Amino acid sequence: MDAYLDSLEFRALAPLTQSSRRGIALHIAADRGRAPVAAIEPRHIEKDIRAKGGSAARNRLKVWRSLLAFLKREQWRKDDPSRDVAPPKHREQPHQVWTAEDIAAFRATWAHGTQERLAMELLYWTGARRSNVVRLGWQNLRGGWISWRQEKTRATVEIPIDPDLAEALRHADRSRLTFLETAKGAARTANGFGEWWRTACNAAGVSARAHGMRHAMGADAAESGISPHGIGAALGHTSSRESETYTKHARRRKMAAATIHALGQARRLESRKPKLETGEQDFDSKG
Repeated sequence: MDAYLDSLEFRALAPLTQSSRRGIALHIAADRGRAPVAAIEPRHIEKDIRAKGGSAARNRLKVWRSLLAFLKREQWRKDDPSRDVAPPKHREQPHQVWTAEDIAAFRATWAHGTQERLAMELLYWTGARRSNVVRLGWQNLRGGWISWRQEKTRATVEIPIDPDLAEALRHADRSRLTFLETAKGAARTANGFGEWWRTACNAAGVSARAHGMRHAMGADAAESGISPHGIGAALGHTSSRESETYTKHARRRKMAAATIHALGQARRLESRKPKLETGEQDFDSKG
């Protein structure tokens, strides 16, 4: 396992991916490390991932596949038994998207000058994940733009600063290294931010969480008619398929709205048509 964790392939992964996969790999080593490499069969991998559930099982299989591919490349095995293991079926639970009412309630609770309000405006107007938003600071601003390198994909995002975000930043403390430091002046971690943000949301009566703000920004952009390419550029997507998450739902809403509008118009028009008077003959009547 040490050779795999020290391999060029593993070290080429994004830091967050490395951290996640290292933890899983060490758990696999603890659970299955006594078995000889040559003795690993698909049934062993299937048994291992069945002990997990949902996304945990899928992530476990990803590490198995990465590990076995490495062992095959290093010629410690002639085959890759993980390729014969089907990914467990898992239905992703969509993130709860912030509504206009949620945003209004949060703004009413947290005024400009609070860390909570600054965090909300940053999350919405940048679409940044919490792992990125905790690292943003004055050094990321230049010429009316804000830019950063994503932890997850390593892609660089550059977007102009919206007036609402500019107003929030006008109240921010310029002595801080990052915008969202703790009360003690320490940089927040992604997990620490999540706990702090949950408390802020609860105070505002909002049940949606941080990643739902990223989806709100994408969904609002899609419903405003912005193309998937434009949304992808703003959110730092590396493929058009990622942007479809936001545009697909928006298109369905627009089509549904158009359908109901057309149906309502047709019904109202029908109700205004004059009815046939008593005794009036129609085209099929005889006499």
